[in-house]
Amino acid sequence: MYAGSVFGPLNGVRTALVIAALVAALVSLFAGYPAASLILIAGVVIHGFGWLYLYANRNRAGTD
Repeated sequence: MYAGSVFGPLNGVRTALVIAALVAALVSLFAGYPAASLILIAGVVIHGFGWLYLYANRNRAGTD
């Protein structure tokens, strides 16, 4: 792994999926589905807290 990789090679894929969830939340809100929008936003927020937890507790010594 390179030095900037904290969570592995799929970090870019995860980022794209989170962005897609945010876009889907906005589209569903404007389409008149606020419940779906709230569920998607809640998932993104929970994911963000999980990412912050993992980032704060990462192994700084590295495993390379």
